[in-house]
Parts: sequence; C-alpha cells; structure tokens
Amino acid sequence: MSIDIFILIAKISLLLALFALALLPARMEPGVKPAASPLWRRDWVFLILVFGYLLLCLYPYIRINGQFNVDEGQMLIQAERYLSHPIPWKDVDGTTSGPFNSWVLSVALAAGAPYNYVTLHVTAFVLNFLTVFFVYRAFRLFVSLSGSRLALLPLVFVYSTSAHTKFTYYSSEKLPLLFLSIVVWLVAKYYISGKPRSTWLLWAGLLLGALPFAKLQASYCGVALGLGAILAIAFKARKSIITNQTATKHLAVLLISTGLVPALIFVTLLLNQSLEAFWISYIEQALFHSTITNYSVGFLLDYFLIVLKPGKCLLTIYLALLILIAYLASQRKVALKARHTLLALFSLIFLLVCLYSVLKSGHPFTHYAHFLFLGFAYAIAAAIHLIEESSKEPGETSRLRAPILARIILVAFPIVFFARTFADATYWRVFMPRNEFIENTVALLEPHLEQEPTMSIWGWEPKFYIFTQTYPATRDGIGHYVVWNSPNQDYFRNRYLEDLKANPPKVFVDAVAHGCSSWHGQLFGFSYETFPDLKAYIDQHYELAHTIGIDPRALPVRIFVRRDDTFAQAIPAEDANG
Repeated sequence: MSIDIFILIAKISLLLALFALALLPARMEPGVKPAASPLWRRDWVFLILVFGYLLLCLYPYIRINGQFNVDEGQMLIQAERYLSHPIPWKDVDGTTSGPFNSWVLSVALAAGAPYNYVTLHVTAFVLNFLTVFFVYRAFRLFVSLSGSRLALLPLVFVYSTSAHTKFTYYSSEKLPLLFLSIVVWLVAKYYISGKPRSTWLLWAGLLLGALPFAKLQASYCGVALGLGAILAIAFKARKSIITNQTATKHLAVLLISTGLVPALIFVTLLLNQSLEAFWISYIEQALFHSTITNYSVGFLLDYFLIVLKPGKCLLTIYLALLILIAYLASQRKVALKARHTLLALFSLIFLLVCLYSVLKSGHPFTHYAHFLFLGFAYAIAAAIHLIEESSKEPGETSRLRAPILARIILVAFPIVFFARTFADATYWRVFMPRNEFIENTVALLEPHLEQEPTMSIWGWEPKFYIFTQTYPATRDGIGHYVVWNSPNQDYFRNRYLEDLKANPPKVFVDAVAHGCSSWHGQLFGFSYETFPDLKAYIDQHYELAHTIGIDPRALPVRIFVRRDDTFAQAIPAEDANG
C-alpha cells in the first residue's frame, strides 16, 4: 500500500471517528468530568483525534520549505534579526505585524529550530491546534459534551484545509487568535465558577495587554473581551458570589495586568528613543491603511462574494448553521435564565466585533477571515447552549435535542467545501513548482555573502534572506513602507537610508522585478531609482555585479556589491535577462 493511500484511509477514518464522537448522544453536563466513563466520552480522546486529523491534513503543507505568502517570510527574517537586535521598531519594524508574532519564532530559533519555512509551518500548526484546544475548553464550560464537539468541528475543518493556504500559513492572525481563545476560556471559567480566582483575570489581563503588540487589528476583539471580564466581575458581585471588596480587588488585578505589557514596551521604546518610530509606523500607518478602502455595504459584499472565493462557501455555511440553530431554538417554549441569554448576547456582540475588525482594516485580505471563523465558532456554541437549556426538563442533564438529521447537517455541510483537503493525501503541493529564476538569483547572491552575510533588499522578497541564511541589515524586513507610496514615505525612506549608512551591508538587491513578490501586483515605478538619495549612495559605494530577469522587457533583479568586495570588482556586471 502506497503512503498516499495509507494517509487517505487514515484521514477518512479519523474524520468518521470525529463525526461519531460528535453525533453520539452524551448526557453530560458542561464541565462535568466523571471519575469513570467510557473512553469515547473523554475530552483527551477527542482532542487527540482532532490533533491527528489536523496533522494528517496539514503534513504535506508543513514539510514544504517554501513561501506561501510574503508575510510569513517577513516574520521569520524579523525573528532571526531579533536574536541580535532586540528592540522593536528601533531594530525591527514589522509594518502591520507586532513584535510578538516574530518573538514566538525567535524563541523557536533560539531553541535550535532551523531558519527555514518548515519552522514557520510547524509553528503555525502548533498555534492552530492550541487555538482549537482552548476554544473547545471554553465550549465545555457551557455546552454539553456532544454539543461542544458538534460546535468545534467547523473550526477544525477551517484549520485542516491546506488546500487553501490563506488559512494555514503563518499569518499575523495566528498568535492573536490564540491569545483571544485563551482569554475567552479564562473569562468563561471566572464567569461560571462558584469560587472565581483572581489569577484567571491576571493571565487574561496579560494576554489582553499583549494583544495589540501582536496584531493591532485584534485590539477591537480584546476590548470586547476586556469589557466582558469587567461585566463578569460585576455579575459575581451582584449575585453575592464575591464581596464588593473582592470584586474591587479582582478589577484592580485585571486592569493592572492589562497595562503591564504595554507599560514595559513603552518604557523600552522610551529608553531607546524609538517612540516616534512606533507611533508613525504602527499607529499612523495603520490609520492610513484603514482609510484606503471604504468599509461600506459594498465592501462587505465584495469581501464575502469575491475576495474570499472558496472561503465564501464556508461563511455561507456558518450563516446557514446559525439560522438552523435559531430555528430549532425558536421551537422551544421554556423560558431561559438571564445567565444564558447574556452568554448568547455576548457571543453575538463578539461576532460583530470580529466582523468590524475585518472591515476596519481597509484591505479585504482573505486571511483576515480568521477573525470571523473564531466569532462564528463561539456564536454556534452559544446557540447550541440555548437549545440545550431551553429543551431541558427539570432535573435532566444537558444534551442537544435536535433531530438526528439536523445534527448531521450541522457537521456535514462544511464537508462540501473541505472535501478538497483529501486531495492532500496525494501530496498536493508537497514540492512547490521549481522556480529557476529564484534559484538562479540565490546562486548569484551566495558567493558574495560567504564572508560577510549582510544584505538589504529593496522590495518584497524575504525569501532571498532565508535561502541565503541572512537577515536584513536594516530594521525593514520587507521594504513595504519604504517602497510603497504613503503620506509618511519620506520619513521611512530617510530612516532606511540612515540605517543603511550606519550598517552598510555587503549586498544591496533591487528586487522590484518581474517574477518577484509585489504589492497588489504593482511593480512599475517602485525601483530604487525612485529614491534619488538612495540611488546616489548606491552609485557611490556599490558596484552592479549581476542582473537577472525572466522578461527582457521588464526590470530585472539587480545585485549590487559593496566596492570593497574584490569579487564584484573583478567580474563585470552580467546581463542574464532571458
């Protein structure tokens, strides 16, 4: 039996097992852990199956040492630079991504992980699974065993689809989503506990404070969860579960812990005179980006119907599931307690905040849909919880009293979209199409970097750093803010030139060329000559060593080597245009 057939059979088997565990009736109250119960009721058994299913689906993708998106390469080269240049915004400017996204990778690199794309993909997988894990733990606090598993499966399908890499590569949403899922779990534990602990609020506050420095766009969700935590404290005090004095103490713990991480970062920036760089790059540029596209009804329709492409099927399915659950819930006549309606209301508000986070960005990028998937997951769980509570007779345990057909529909619909992931069993994309242009460019770069591995790239090509095992000589991992037009372009360009002069790299590469990564496919008018001061500096101190391109009618990649390099002086510039 070939490995492809074996993986296909294993994936189908695990999928059927997950369906069975979600559809089997389980009269178990939320949060109940009986001393002795069948293995199929154990949470750890279900989560191991989830882990195995995700790993089998994503293994072909994980093992690829290649770039699926510029963002993941950017965060990896920043992580490598952070190991020797640790100050954010002074030493590393992550553009729209905060330092925490790269710091996670820095920890992996410091621990001995290889400096390549496989490390990125493994880290993304781990963060995805941990997010699924904490989402499930939060479900189990409110929803029955079968209801929790039922609500989790669509999110598992989201993270299993390596056939659509926008949802699986190491994007700047991965870590914020994990932070959010942990905070939801901690606040939920506090909300339902008869003995709420301040340590849960302490950890929730630390993660909420770190959230804006992973992804500023996630701050809206963080604010919503922070307000939810405050309401949970007030609810506990009102119900006399805790005294007013204890409630005040818990509120202080939450607020102080939330401000701790920002305070440490701002003190670091102040001591290193990099507050201005932080403000202009991370705040002003974010405000500018958010105004590029109007988040109107038209924007919303474009995002769902055009930009998400196959992903729109899943979002349509999520909406259909919510409508189905709402219909089932409407058939129940039992009045619900205020605690249950509050949970449903908060899940709806959180979903709307997630949607706002997507729209406020100003760019309808597919990977922003991660926020929506998380919001929908909690909304579905809350809806299932309403059905369970409204259908429960006095003294009866919680269970989802939906017809078996409805239960199957709840988990079967997403398969329509995610059936394509089974193609991965034939190792779809195991080896990315060979790119001789990139390979030849790297081959030309490597001899110049053997003695002094320092390089700066003008453009959007982090893969040249990774394949040559170097990292940026300046704080700009990619040249987005430096190259692209914006109100602060002069500031970023002057700062880039100052960094370049302070630490002149061995090699300067103009990678604004046909065949290289670009911003929205735009290359024309972005070459290094558009910055006259930079051109003058390069002309004075660097020698054009190589040009290489795939279209003689377009600009090639140009490799400049510092004039003190004898190799560059001995070999005239060659024209490798095809």
